[in-house]
Amino acid sequence: MIKIAICDDDANITGSIERNIQKISTENKYEVETEVWQSPSKMCSDFKYWGKPDLLFLDIEFTDTNGMRVARYLRNELNDCYTSIVFISGKSEYAVDLCRMEPFDFLIKPISIERIGNVLSAYIRKYERDNEVFEFSSKRIYYRTYYKEIMLFSSNNKKITITFYDHSQIDFIGKLKDVKKVAPHNFFLVNQSCLVNYDYIASCRYENILLRTGEVIEISRNKRKEVRAMLAARRWDK
Repeated sequence: MIKIAICDDDANITGSIERNIQKISTENKYEVETEVWQSPSKMCSDFKYWGKPDLLFLDIEFTDTNGMRVARYLRNELNDCYTSIVFISGKSEYAVDLCRMEPFDFLIKPISIERIGNVLSAYIRKYERDNEVFEFSSKRIYYRTYYKEIMLFSSNNKKITITFYDHSQIDFIGKLKDVKKVAPHNFFLVNQSCLVNYDYIASCRYENILLRTGEVIEISRNKRKEVRAMLAARRWDK
C-alpha cells in the first residue's frame, strides 16, 4: 500500500488531485491510501500518527509558510529521507530553487490528470525498485534489507562493507562485481571499490560526488566520463 499525502491550502486543488489519483489508481490497479491537508503544520503534526507518506504533493505558497521550508523540516528535523516530494505551484520560476530540495517532480497549476498519471507511473517504478531486498550473511547470521536503506557498498579485498543511510555499517565476505550484478540500476560504480546508490547523491563534481550525509567519494579517472553520463541520464529517469 502506497501512502500519498496532498497538502495545499486550496480545497479545490487538493480535491482535484485526490480524485485524479484515485481514478488513475483504480484504472491501473495501484494500491494507494490518500490523505489531504490544507495546513502544512497540521500535516507535519499528523505524520506522528498517520506515519510518513511515500509520496507527497506539496504546494509551495502558503499564507504562513512555504513548501520549501516544510520540505526542509521533513528532511532535517524528521530525518525523512524516503518521502518523494512533488512540489506544485502556479509559478514556474521556483524550479531552479527547488533543485536544492531534490524534488521527485515539479508540477505547474493547473495540473492535468495526464501529468498526475505520469508522476504516479514514475513513482510506482521507483517504489518497486526501492522495495527490492538484498540478502546476505555475515558471521553466520542471515540478513535481508531493502536496497533503499543502503547508501553504498564498498570493498576491501574480499570484504564488502554496507553503509546504511543512518551511517551504520555491516561487513560480509563477497565480491563487489557480484553485488553489482544483482543490485537495482540506481546503484553504479564510481571507482573500483565503491558502488553508490544514486538516491543518496546530493551533488557531483568531475572528480568526486557528495552524498546527502556529507561524505565525499572520489570518482576514479577512468570512471569520470561514464559516471557523469549516468548521472545525467538518471536525473529525469525515475
